[in-house]
Amino acid sequence: MTVKIFPARAALSLCVFIFLSGCGPRYVGPEPLVEDLLAEARQLYEREKYGEAKEKLEAIKFDHPGNPYIGEVQHFIGLCNFRLKDYPAAEQDFRTVVREFPAGEKYSDAAHYYLCLTLFKESLPPRLDQELTQKAIDETDGFLETRGEGAFADSVKALRKTCVDKLAEKEFLAGQLYRRMGYTSSAIHYFKSLEKEYPDSRWCVRGRYEWALSYYLQRNYTDAEKIADTCGMKIAALVESEKQAMREIRKRGLFYRLVHGFGLVPYDERSGIRVFTDDLKTDLARLYRKIEKKKSK
Repeated sequence: MTVKIFPARAALSLCVFIFLSGCGPRYVGPEPLVEDLLAEARQLYEREKYGEAKEKLEAIKFDHPGNPYIGEVQHFIGLCNFRLKDYPAAEQDFRTVVREFPAGEKYSDAAHYYLCLTLFKESLPPRLDQELTQKAIDETDGFLETRGEGAFADSVKALRKTCVDKLAEKEFLAGQLYRRMGYTSSAIHYFKSLEKEYPDSRWCVRGRYEWALSYYLQRNYTDAEKIADTCGMKIAALVESEKQAMREIRKRGLFYRLVHGFGLVPYDERSGIRVFTDDLKTDLARLYRKIEKKKSK
């Protein structure tokens, strides 16, 4: 049997060929477009898989930093953090969009609105410091000044009203605390200030009842009755102005009535205007009976 021996050069060439054939580049299809990746992330978001959507969005941001879609990607990262209730992170995300990306983009107004809403969500209950609520108001003012004709303008106006109402509630609670402690003159001062600073707030109506009650505790039954009369008129005006909200509120249970007005649940979960006015009417009627009983002696 004859054995052929390859020359050394031929053997080396064969080894190189085999090596290159095994390690050489294989065909790889084109990378998916950023808009396709963004669409996949949006689908995850719409299916409420916020964590997964956030991961995909952050990968897009890392891999394609200069892409024209990055502003929208940043906005959706903020939305994911908002839904995950990571409000400090969401605030920074939305601030980045508002600060760094053009106001004319379709997502820009939405990012500014959600920045306002996030600040409100971060704010403390009415009894505590309201610095973030004031920041939310300042941000809504900035929105309305620069984007007053945008699609989110009405939502921002409604949010601003809610924020102002929260500041009014803090003022009301301070006056109520003084009344409960027996400092009725200081309480009346707070209720007068409440009406001056927040004349359109529902808490002025409740404050007017507390004002009348403070006069009653001072045994000034004449002024107590006068203020109670004006409280009744304010209740009627509030009911008239909130008719639409009244139609949307369903009757709440006893537990809801007990916690309502005492700061035991977050402000934005206590929007039942019917409960507010019904409870106030009951309290006012009770006060009228006490005043009549004292005046009849």
